[in-house]
Amino acid sequence: MVERIKETKETKKMNKDEKKKIEAYIHCRKCIDELPKDKSPQEFSAIEVGYTADGVLIWCKRHDCKITHLDNNFKYKEAVDLLMDYWDSIPDEAKPELHKALESLGV
Repeated sequence: MVERIKETKETKKMNKDEKKKIEAYIHCRKCIDELPKDKSPQEFSAIEVGYTADGVLIWCKRHDCKITHLDNNFKYKEAVDLLMDYWDSIPDEAKPELHKALESLGV
């Protein structure tokens, strides 16, 4: 369960700052195709987002269909980002082998 935090002036500012980090929004393709001219995708969308055993499911309530499932591969991205922080301190002769090993893992 996600606990709601009481919104204050400070959290409103934090929320606006976080929203600025969004690079792309996720919408149901069917909803976008049916979007009324007088509505924005945000106003028209009817989605649910929830955790699954494998990640996060985004579901369209209007069309009763899956929009997408974000699996837990975000952990791998964080691991690769961390590895890149230390890349320069890894001996050059070890980098090709490490690169192959990471590719075989799909990261």
